[in-house]
Amino acid sequence: MAALQAQRKPCSETLETLNRQAHFLAQDLISYRTGNGRISTSLTARNMRRLSDELEERHGPLLCNMCNSLNMTANSAHEKFVQVADEVFKDGINWGRIVAVFTFGGRLAQFCARNGLHDGVREVEAWLGDYIANLSHWIQTQGGWVCTFETSQSHDSANFARF
Repeated sequence: MAALQAQRKPCSETLETLNRQAHFLAQDLISYRTGNGRISTSLTARNMRRLSDELEERHGPLLCNMCNSLNMTANSAHEKFVQVADEVFKDGINWGRIVAVFTFGGRLAQFCARNGLHDGVREVEAWLGDYIANLSHWIQTQGGWVCTFETSQSHDSANFARF
């Protein structure tokens, strides 16, 4: 992992492109988690789904309990999403925490779909994309989505997604 980090060079992608990729990955993961919509065949999206799946396997009950215990209403859902995401990043940004927020967003979208809050699914997708897009400068300095997620295919979440 240290060697992977040491090889990173700032990416040449613009912040606007990285923002679009954050929204694309949010849409893809939520479509994958809820079973609604098309999922991408891009390597970046496939690796995000794989890392998220691995995180779900390790911490699924915790994520489920988090969603159930948030006592969300239509009026408080966005605020609670931001509170959880802010808590994840309180000690700084790293790729593992980004994957964790994507995974939480996917679980939250599943919760909305199961509880008949279908507008909530698309809202979570937008919140997730917006929140991660705000990290685009950091993502750019780390090599961008493509560099990171296309070279991570040989790493599992235990090695890649350190919190």
